[in-house]
Amino acid sequence: MSLREVRSLREALGAAAPGRMLHGLGRSIALADILDVTCLGGAIAGRRVLLATGDQFMAAMALMALDGLAEAVVLCPPDLPAEHLPVIAERAGADCLLTDRPRSAFPGLDALPLVDCAWPPVPAATRSRRA
Repeated sequence: MSLREVRSLREALGAAAPGRMLHGLGRSIALADILDVTCLGGAIAGRRVLLATGDQFMAAMALMALDGLAEAVVLCPPDLPAEHLPVIAERAGADCLLTDRPRSAFPGLDALPLVDCAWPPVPAATRSRRA
């Protein structure tokens, strides 16, 4: 499958060559395995997601899990000052916060439901039953 034929991240992951990996600091996962697991700890379908993770690895895991589910995603870099998040969330129309950090790291976002982004991932069917 050429890149021109790929329509989504999920399709690209399904076409990933064996042995291709996503690596983070002390964590790795085979690209093909990402289709069978999820880091999402709640329902995301149709939501407008404010994504704020502590590192690029978890952001990548979350983005791949969100592909085709979320209506919109606002990606916040880890060093974004917390005081900017309420304005960003409001302007984006975010209706949930997806993060691997504690609620206390996000002052002013108490009204947004928090969805955990967790490592290690679990089988996708397990998470969807919990959501």
